[in-house]
Amino acid sequence: MEFGFYKLFIANHDYILINAFNNEMPEEQHAAPLVHRLCNRHEGIGGMGVIFISPSNEQSASLYYYSADGNEQTPPIEVLMCAARYAFDFGLVQQEELIFDTTRGSERLHCIDSSHFSYRVGIPFSKPESQIVPGSSIDFQVGLQTQGRSIQSTPVLFSRPYAAIYSSNFSTQENDKIPHSVPIAGQAHTLVLYQVRSSEEILFSVPESITVLPDIVEAAAAAGVAAVANGFCDRDLIIQLSSGGRFFFEWNERSKSVYLAGTPHYAFSGTYSSDDDQQFIDGEEYGPSI
Repeated sequence: MEFGFYKLFIANHDYILINAFNNEMPEEQHAAPLVHRLCNRHEGIGGMGVIFISPSNEQSASLYYYSADGNEQTPPIEVLMCAARYAFDFGLVQQEELIFDTTRGSERLHCIDSSHFSYRVGIPFSKPESQIVPGSSIDFQVGLQTQGRSIQSTPVLFSRPYAAIYSSNFSTQENDKIPHSVPIAGQAHTLVLYQVRSSEEILFSVPESITVLPDIVEAAAAAGVAAVANGFCDRDLIIQLSSGGRFFFEWNERSKSVYLAGTPHYAFSGTYSSDDDQQFIDGEEYGPSI
């Protein structure tokens, strides 16, 4: 078996993309072991997951995503952005909007330019049926007790619940003591951290206890919502990631929706071959990204 692949990354997360327009999708029983081999960082290509893009009758393309353990998953937003970059660059779409068929239904992304892609994360809520509106008199802070200390957090709900914590400076020692989630109103909220650099920029990070974040784009959006809702920042801001990379945040006043734009980059491309467990990679490196 031999096929071409592309390695893309965004926000320090890397993915393997395979064009199934030109290569057949693996049969279901073969997908898991293949993905597991491809994502192995010692014997395969290495990555957090594999993206397959294939033809769609009605949309720009169909998108299938498998995490590194071989299980098919609903694609996180960062995966959609990586797929959008490839689809745009290789002429799979000829318009500003890309629509992917996924296991979650149709997913839309807007092409700002050839390298920036925006996704509508949604309308933020502090709890079910309680929409967050910046500039209102509502106090969005919730007090928490963790590791013997009291902290203030802002609950933000998108498809998942988050609790965003503001700090002027989180030391590494303090970060180590912060749990990965806290219960608020009987529901576990993933903790995210942010520091305010200016009215137009925040620094985003996650506690050391979080080894895998289901969707870094959505988590960063939650931090942006907290910064704006609590009066620290404007509706348009840059979210710098402590792990590297950045997102562009917009909280649209008319639609009440939050949009995040990211810039996926290519790491390298190549050909993967597998024959009686003898595998090799012959790839081409791309230049440094900005």
